[in-house]
Amino acid sequence: MPKLTVPVTAQLDGVLNNLAEQSGLPKAQVVRRALALYNFLEDEKHAGRKLAIADDDDRIVKELVIPDHG
Repeated sequence: MPKLTVPVTAQLDGVLNNLAEQSGLPKAQVVRRALALYNFLEDEKHAGRKLAIADDDDRIVKELVIPDHG
């Protein structure tokens, strides 16, 4: 399996550590899940769809927008 070394800020390392602790997963697995989610969002964007967060009454409270590259 290929490996990747990515330098991160102390703040981002803290976020990663917190997510790993909360989920009970290794940091590498948290990063894999984050990349899978980002890939899903990009696929949906390219398909002309949007991702929204809804409350318990199915009212949209936030819409996630991934800006175009460039």
